Amino acid sequence: MLIKLETGANRYGVLPGEPALQLARQLCQLPGIEFKGIYTHETGREPTAEGIEREAFEIATVAVETARKLKREGIPVAHVSVGASATYRASCRLIKEGKFPEITEIHPGSGIVGDLKGVSVLALPEDSCTLSVLVSVMSASHPSHAVIDAGFKTFGADSLINLRDTPGFFREGKPRFGAVRGRPDLWLGALHAETGRIFYEDTTNKLHPGDRLEIIPNNATLVINLHDRLYGVRNGSVEQVIPVTGRGRGS
Repeated sequence: MLIKLETGANRYGVLPGEPALQLARQLCQLPGIEFKGIYTHETGREPTAEGIEREAFEIATVAVETARKLKREGIPVAHVSVGASATYRASCRLIKEGKFPEITEIHPGSGIVGDLKGVSVLALPEDSCTLSVLVSVMSASHPSHAVIDAGFKTFGADSLINLRDTPGFFREGKPRFGAVRGRPDLWLGALHAETGRIFYEDTTNKLHPGDRLEIIPNNATLVINLHDRLYGVRNGSVEQVIPVTGRGRGS
């Protein structure tokens, strides 16, 4: 068993330092429990290059200081894990520089795959996102939008509404549910159960029934969990089919 530290995400976990020590003591007294260590989860609370570096350093410091506190009390800490989509690159740099040798693992979150959520916290640039959803245009009869064959059951329901004050988040009052690769003039502004609507910024370059589009999702973890398999594509050819063995099984 590991203890999760609350380090600013305001979601769950025990506070570092003395509260973590008290919980570790209680766990070590329980039969059948092997206490292994601690882990954290960063948030990208300040999405600037400087802010990401600072957060990675501060939370690594807190994690290591808590681990040292537990060890001084005779509690073995074999595992110290840090990282998240926003900060894992910065955390890797810290380890490469020889800082925080107590850290045993860095977890990248969905940053290793990439989505618009990760882009918003500088985990990676949009053109480096590796996951996209291939959709087809079902209808193009409306002057303002086209209908695609993918909706909430494909993309999940994450509208990234926390970014509502970010310039460019809304277009004509509609949030963005994904980015159409190679077509910045298109806006995925509405999702329904099985369909979605893509709105035109430039109506001179309209879509047609049967057109195929690649859409980078807002939240890659939701998309992966909603599908049975992923297709690894290189240079236009399917190289590998990856089964999603954990589909629908929780986190």
